[in-house]
Amino acid sequence: MACTENFAYVHFYFWPMAFILAYLVRKHNKFGLKDTFLVMIGVKTHLSTLLIKVFHALMILGSIGIILWIAQTCPT
Repeated sequence: MACTENFAYVHFYFWPMAFILAYLVRKHNKFGLKDTFLVMIGVKTHLSTLLIKVFHALMILGSIGIILWIAQTCPT
């Protein structure tokens, strides 16, 4: 398998985590779909909890970790 095909694993991790994060933000702030979308792209602010902050950190750091792992295991 080529190294570029392995980067699909980042999508398999990132998008489910993004949907979970969107659900948590929507539930905690009682937003509709439009407001939740605006929060997720960074246009609107929201109230945050420790759970939301942890999921956000796991989403970003986990994706970066997968990218770095794939980059290190690829032959040069």
